[in-house]
Parts: sequence; structure tokens; C-alpha cells
Amino acid sequence: ARSRDIVVTDDVACVVRLGTAPEPMIACKYVEQPACYEGRKYDLRFLVLARAARGWARPQFSLYKTFWIRFANRPYALADLWDYERHFTVMNYRAGSAMTHIHDTEFVPWFDRTHGTGAWDRVLAEVRAVLAQLFHAACAVGHIGGAEGTDGCTANSFAVYGIDLLLTRDLHVRLEEVNFGPDCTRACNYDNQFYNK
Repeated sequence: ARSRDIVVTDDVACVVRLGTAPEPMIACKYVEQPACYEGRKYDLRFLVLARAARGWARPQFSLYKTFWIRFANRPYALADLWDYERHFTVMNYRAGSAMTHIHDTEFVPWFDRTHGTGAWDRVLAEVRAVLAQLFHAACAVGHIGGAEGTDGCTANSFAVYGIDLLLTRDLHVRLEEVNFGPDCTRACNYDNQFYNK
């Protein structure tokens, strides 16, 4: 999380060596052609509530309607991969970094103006499909609710997940990261009733 322990390489042997590290690691291909906003890379943070009304074997999932757009500070170019403010989008934990604030209610109309009427609806349908696949896979191996084997939960137990997604230039969804119990400070700042909805 927060870009810790990230290795950028084009050397397959390096990837294989990292596979023997004591901590589990994930290898993924860098999205070379991300969708951009005014030339800058961005990603999207969605929040999902998992509720165990009937136990964690059959949880219910709800996608929070508000989502957050996080921007790189410098124009995107597939160069200088260690330039944090060009390639990374999370600036709120980095001292001295500026943050661009655009609400989803401003972003969606921009998105449709830029990519054509209905483009956001198509992306949102793909977001929902990706999240359904993600949580279906997690349920299949019993990794919902923050811990493995949480069958002894009480009625109405819940978990919140922060899901980070990136769009490719051709507007396909790529899963970046899943966070259990994410920082919801921004959600509460935007909506002081966030946890009550």
C-alpha cells in the first residue's frame, strides 16, 4: 500500500527472484497507456460495503455511489518511472504534494463530454463486473470480512473495502489495489453522514 515495496523492472529474472521473497508479492504489468485528465494520469477509488447478515459464507455487497478521483501532479509520459508525481496518483499522504480535488459530480459530465455520451455508464458497468468477479473469487476462498474463516461473526457484521481502479486509454478497467478498512477521511469530509448511509 502507498507504493511501498514496489519494484519497477523489465527484467523477467528480477521478477522470478522477487517470487522467492519471504513476504508474498504480486507481479503485474504496468498500464502503459492510462486514461488521462488534462494530460495527467488518474485513478478511481470506490468503496464497497460487505455485510454479513447471513454470515460471511453469503455476504451482501453494496457499492457506495460517490467515488474519488486521484490525480498525478505532472503530465503523464512513459518515462522517468521513478517520478512519483508523474506516475502515482495518491498525494494525500505525501508531505508537500499538491492535490487536485474534483468531485465525481464534476468528473462524470467531463468524462461523457470527452469520451462521448454514455461513456461513463459503460465504464461503470465494467467497474461493477470487475468488482463482482473480485468478490466472487474472494468468497470462493473464504477471504471476506477481513480475516480467513470468519464464520463466527455476529449478525450484521460488516467490512469496508477501498478498491482502486485505473482506466486504460481505451477505457477498460484495471484493478490496482484492494484495501480492507480503508482511510475514509475524505469520504467523511465530503459527506458527514457517510457512515450512516
